[in-house]
Amino acid sequence: MDGLAEEQVENKKKIYEFNMCLPQETEKIEKLIRSILGKAGTNIYILAPFHCDYGKNIEVGAIL
Repeated sequence: MDGLAEEQVENKKKIYEFNMCLPQETEKIEKLIRSILGKAGTNIYILAPFHCDYGKNIEVGAIL
């Protein structure tokens, strides 16, 4: 097996946790979205609900 199914399940757990965050949990939200995405620049803002399969192929913001 190539591990893609397991990788997707782990990412879905992170996305679930991100989507359940309270708006005032800004540090937790920032940490989670950066762990989900492949690359994230500064000053990004992603609203819940957020959905994706893997996340690691997504790049947002000005990547320095």
